Amino acid sequence: DENEAGKNTARQVEEQIGTYPAEFLSNYVDAVGRRLVASHEPTPYYFRFQVIDQAEPNAFAAPGGYIYISRGLLALLNHEDELAAILAHEIIHVTRRHHARQMQRGALPNVLMMPGRAVGKVVGEDVGNTINAPLEAAGNAYVSAYGRDQESEADRLGMELAARAGYDPAALGPALQNLERFVAWLSGEQDQGGFFASHPTTPSRIADVERLAMTIDWEPA
Repeated sequence: DENEAGKNTARQVEEQIGTYPAEFLSNYVDAVGRRLVASHEPTPYYFRFQVIDQAEPNAFAAPGGYIYISRGLLALLNHEDELAAILAHEIIHVTRRHHARQMQRGALPNVLMMPGRAVGKVVGEDVGNTINAPLEAAGNAYVSAYGRDQESEADRLGMELAARAGYDPAALGPALQNLERFVAWLSGEQDQGGFFASHPTTPSRIADVERLAMTIDWEPA
């Protein structure tokens, strides 16, 4: 079921968003992803890392090992360690089977609800929803099915994975800060509560990331 869901998502991504045609950039992202996977314990998944042709900052994982990051998000990252932090976060969503848990609960909506190029404003400062799902043309951030515990787990285990691969685990903090600033500029709005209030806000999430980073030993590869 996971593999079939991943294949269906991959088809939607290809049809509605498309992949970015710069081969050197795709190869670079794939190389960072492969380095992370090599540092992960063996999994049944074959990972695929692709850059999508979307100007908005976005990254998400589909069941079965499909990892996507937008060219818009790449433009906001200042260091390879930040890229590794984002990819590691998404890898953990896959290996911890967060999608499958939501599927079992019947809580996982379609990954793509509207064509990716028809993007409206981003609402709210909860960057976790921007990181984990495509945007919806109706003007709201696509609501991620991940819960608070799953997001925290992906942050924590993703940072540990990045550290094992020789990346700075603290790099997730600056990546989230860049996303927060961009989302605030793009939306011109603050979190108004509702669904977003039940998820970690960016300031508290960054504080958690910074505290955790101090407990993780790592050495540059």
